[in-house]
Amino acid sequence: MPKLKCHYYRDSNNIIQDKLQTALGESYRISLGKTIPSDIQVLILAYLTEEKLAPLLDLKYLIIPFVGVPESTSQLMKKFPEVKLLNIHHNARPVAENVMALLLTGIKHIIPADRDFRKHDWSIRYQANPSSLLYKKKLLICGYGHIGRLLESFLLPYQLTIDKIKRKDINSQQGIYSLNDLDSIAGNYDFIINLLPATEQTKAVFTKNTFKAMKKSTYFVNVGRASTVDEEALFHALEQNSIAGAALDVWYKYPIDPSERKFTPPATFPFHTLDNVIMSPHRAGGLGMQENEEFRAEELIKLLKKIENNPNLPGINLKIGY
Repeated sequence: MPKLKCHYYRDSNNIIQDKLQTALGESYRISLGKTIPSDIQVLILAYLTEEKLAPLLDLKYLIIPFVGVPESTSQLMKKFPEVKLLNIHHNARPVAENVMALLLTGIKHIIPADRDFRKHDWSIRYQANPSSLLYKKKLLICGYGHIGRLLESFLLPYQLTIDKIKRKDINSQQGIYSLNDLDSIAGNYDFIINLLPATEQTKAVFTKNTFKAMKKSTYFVNVGRASTVDEEALFHALEQNSIAGAALDVWYKYPIDPSERKFTPPATFPFHTLDNVIMSPHRAGGLGMQENEEFRAEELIKLLKKIENNPNLPGINLKIGY
């Protein structure tokens, strides 16, 4: 049986290459580096270009080494339907843990207390305590996939009522709703966690009306995609204190190259001027964290074994984005 030839487009790394090759055995030929062999059937690369794709006449699978599909890659792959597009969910645990960290930091007012106390100001200790508990509150998870299920398991000890927005198995009696229900149910919750991916169906689903429907005490966390939330609507909801606050890990503008990393505003609106916002530079997924890279390698190995055992493994549906 001929070897399945796989290339991981990243800086050469003998440790990762050896780990993948050892785990996959002789049925695979694994290579790493910024030069792509022309005879490969599997390419691991997020941001593909037509220039890179053109010489790969035997390519059958493109693996995005994280959750979601970059828009540029999605548009390109529509021209090449014979290549199956796949991705992995290696960072579910880091994201779920960071949701817990952002949520608790926000509702406990940890950052304002820290800022004041660094100036030796004890005032917050003696004022009416603005903190709130998770215990027995109501929480909505928007986007109930790998991360949502893990997050729910983390939240269970708090005895919350946890409702979900899903694509299927909708059952309002069990607290499972569709995206079309968002505006009508948003006012029911103390906490709303957005884990939605960026697709045509999820563009700006959090609108002015959604935030208007929320309670003034609602705390919002977004670790999904910024495109799912109308930027202006979110800013004004926070500026006008029509919701309690937000923790945001995903943004509307990103540095294009390394030279811009120290001075790129993340949005059109000045979120940094608001006291009720925690701003995080899209790091909930554990980017650069060694443990997470180990998770990534493990998930890639599992997926490559699935490809070997099932050549007809279904790929991502580009029309809906997953």
